[in-house]
Amino acid sequence: MALLYGYAFSEQDEIRSVLSIAGPVGISAELLANPATAPLLREPIEWLVGAPIPTSGSDPNLQKYVQASPSTYVNQALPTLLIHGTDDELVPFGMVEAMKASLDGAGIHNTLVELAGARHNFTENPIHALMALNAVFDWISAQ
Repeated sequence: MALLYGYAFSEQDEIRSVLSIAGPVGISAELLANPATAPLLREPIEWLVGAPIPTSGSDPNLQKYVQASPSTYVNQALPTLLIHGTDDELVPFGMVEAMKASLDGAGIHNTLVELAGARHNFTENPIHALMALNAVFDWISAQ
């Protein structure tokens, strides 16, 4: 939600940068088809979008999902810090890698902190939690 607000809805100079910690950077078919994700994120995603998850490419709700996806607004993105576990079972790491590539392609300053071997709840491992915390402090200090 932070990325979506920062990219699509914030007023000029209201926000200087955004941070995503293991967040779904895009509401994609990959995310919605993931058997680990679907049961846990279905209700919150439908609530966020205000419509049932599309069942086909011609579903009238598909456009609502495109509009609710931060990856749709990369060209107007703010500097972005992405922190994500490489073994995230809920939000695929490939999704955040694609977001970083899109941000790079759009010339948006960004950093991806890869937490090697970390799952979605990476705070279970104190080393991963400390790495994430240090990355946030470094990011804030550099802004």
